[in-house]
Amino acid sequence: SSSGCTTQNIEYTKRYAEFISAKAQVFGVSSDDAKEQCAFIEAQKLKVPQIPDQKNVLGRIFEVGTILRYYSRDTIVVAPNGQIVSVRRGVNPVSDASEVLRFLKTGDCKSFTSGSGQCK
Repeated sequence: SSSGCTTQNIEYTKRYAEFISAKAQVFGVSSDDAKEQCAFIEAQKLKVPQIPDQKNVLGRIFEVGTILRYYSRDTIVVAPNGQIVSVRRGVNPVSDASEVLRFLKTGDCKSFTSGSGQCK
């Protein structure tokens, strides 16, 4: 895992109870294998479930870029009905969790101050 990945996961873990209160499910997706992800979760004491995607299946579906073997720093918000409501590329790993929470609570696309992309 990269330092940005670690930071982003720690920030989501800090705010995890707020995501649950907002009736949101949060997942981290990584190109690391399951064994590496389990070790990462344990070492960082993360609450956010991680999905190993070594074959880049989810990455291709959501058009997430890669740098070397790591995914780019993207956040995708999917509504309960399966509709993609926000795709943010190149997000700030420190502020991303707070921005997504603001968006979930307000529905206001102006909640996002980092990265680029679309919001519905």
